[in-house]
Amino acid sequence: AREIDKVEKELTNRGDAFFYVSGAGHEATAALASHLTADDWLHCHYRDRALLVARGLNIRSFFDTLLCTDAAPGRGRRMSGFMNDPALNILSMVTPTGNNALQAVGVAAAVRNNPNNPIVYCGIGDGTSQQGEVLEAIGEAVRDQLPVLFVVQNNRLAISTTTDGKTFFSLPDGDSDSFYGIDIHYVNGRDPLECHDCFGDVVANVRETRKPAIIVCNVERLTSHTNADDHTIYRSEEDIRNARETGDPILVMEAKLRQAGITDDNLKLIRTQVADQVAAAEEDALAAENPTAKMDAKSLLPVELTHPSKEKPGNGEGKQLNMKDALRQVLENHLRADPGVTLMGEDIEDPKGDVFGVT
Repeated sequence: AREIDKVEKELTNRGDAFFYVSGAGHEATAALASHLTADDWLHCHYRDRALLVARGLNIRSFFDTLLCTDAAPGRGRRMSGFMNDPALNILSMVTPTGNNALQAVGVAAAVRNNPNNPIVYCGIGDGTSQQGEVLEAIGEAVRDQLPVLFVVQNNRLAISTTTDGKTFFSLPDGDSDSFYGIDIHYVNGRDPLECHDCFGDVVANVRETRKPAIIVCNVERLTSHTNADDHTIYRSEEDIRNARETGDPILVMEAKLRQAGITDDNLKLIRTQVADQVAAAEEDALAAENPTAKMDAKSLLPVELTHPSKEKPGNGEGKQLNMKDALRQVLENHLRADPGVTLMGEDIEDPKGDVFGVT
């Protein structure tokens, strides 16, 4: 993930790309991957690059998205750094940060009764944690007892604004131990091994109880917010230097590996192998075709919806239904026939059934 960051920066600096966002300093969330199953779902934070790699996302996907190639998941329509992979249950990452929290809760409502006990991971930043969508999502997860793991990646910066004392977990008088009745777990996100142990315990509990959990992962942002930002304007030299010297999870992990007997030659070999893999992915993406522009963005409708034999125009005879009753009957038929269909909305419960009485 760090090597991908490095190459993306180079591509942007030389004009092959226009925008990139780094995950440097947030890599320890990759420790979550070993505790997840194939049935789990991920709605990631935009700095979750190491977690995406650990989940199995193809390295080339990062460069295809950066370069807006035809092979990119969004075929050039997505902002760089925002991925998805249906085969890996990686949900489409949202550019309006915070929206993923509500979507994660919706997915959890759909899968909570799956016999394999899947969970849903929702990654958010400390600034995003104060958005209404996030607070609404946590509240719904508590009310409906949904298996969502909310991980706040707390680098104490909402772009250029400090967040200490300004969030639901960092209050003016200190850190909070719970929110909406959920215990808050704090972990040193600079240390991948500490993260591994914490994630393992919390994930196991969410999987067993089918209830939500919150982890605040304290990390350092080692770069500017994006290439369009300059953190030297609002961070001191000492702050940036200290973050790089003490808060880099890769340096921390390398030190622990040396303590465990891994030699510098072993580490050098790993770096070389990683650089080779990333360089090959970069080369493939640079050679990829560009998307073909189409002036008609309308998707083709399936024949089941367009064939004349499927149309039921009516002839004015028999029982007459007004629009409200027709809508209600369609909804009722689907609810009876398909247990996977759910109605969600405000004020739609029986016996009244929404403002117009449809439900």
